[in-house]
Amino acid sequence: MAKCCIFVNGNMKSKKFYKEKVLDYELVISADGASNRLYEIGIIPDFIVGDLDSINKVSYDFYKLKETKFIKFPSKKDKTDTEIAIDLAKEKGYKDVTLMGFIGNRLDHMLGNIFMMYYADKQDLNLNLIDEDNMAWIISPGKTVIKK
Repeated sequence: MAKCCIFVNGNMKSKKFYKEKVLDYELVISADGASNRLYEIGIIPDFIVGDLDSINKVSYDFYKLKETKFIKFPSKKDKTDTEIAIDLAKEKGYKDVTLMGFIGNRLDHMLGNIFMMYYADKQDLNLNLIDEDNMAWIISPGKTVIKK
């Protein structure tokens, strides 16, 4: 089954972890400021979405040269950049989506990212949150098997 990965602007301690993990995904989306971190790691997303108020000029210019597609939204909008990225994944036909970089220095952003699992579940998407130390997902009604 095709999988999509969305990077958000949280902590990403291990460049190696993300460079290897991203190879498991057919579509890579970056939510605005996460693009700066991806630039440092050496990952080229297929799309960069959001109001683009957090991406720096160096990253922006680099991704323009690499022909990454930008989808810009107004800064006054009813959705977060992460919600926009999830919506794009759904629009592109993906049901299995992974959010990376979801733990950051701001509690409100981290909680918002965790609540994105509920947002995605309401749209019939499977959203997993993964980083070097954590995995999180919603357990829906029915049988669930957790492997070691």
